[in-house]
Amino acid sequence: MPVILTIHSAQWEGADAPQAVELVTEGVLRREDGAAWSLRYQESEATGLEGTTTTIRVDDPTSVSLIRTGATRMKLTFVEGRRHVTHMEMPFGILDVGVYTNAVQAGLTDRGGEVHLGYSVELGGRGSTHSRLDVAFRPAGRAGGASEA
Repeated sequence: MPVILTIHSAQWEGADAPQAVELVTEGVLRREDGAAWSLRYQESEATGLEGTTTTIRVDDPTSVSLIRTGATRMKLTFVEGRRHVTHMEMPFGILDVGVYTNAVQAGLTDRGGEVHLGYSVELGGRGSTHSRLDVAFRPAGRAGGASEA
């Protein structure tokens, strides 16, 4: 089903002020395996990931995966209180990525919904960057914000 996504992300290190980005884009909502939901959208030049497709897969309200394919490839799994280590393949090489998740909330239906993630990222052995990702969506063609799920 076609949807409109509003994606708000913020990143910061230590006591620095968060750097926030908001993106509104079109995507597709699918029900997978009879239980999991997936939201898929194309990244743009504005996100620095042009040529990449991002899929947010919600297995249940406490387990979310972020999968990128195309120019940038990786799969991150977010489960509150857990650390996940993976690799990110980019046009210029491969980076080791460690993610510690401190918050996961997800509620999706075919009428709309939201995904909220709070996590820290370590790229290539460097220090941690704190991140917040908030995604809200609604069916395309419907006015107003996403409904509570």
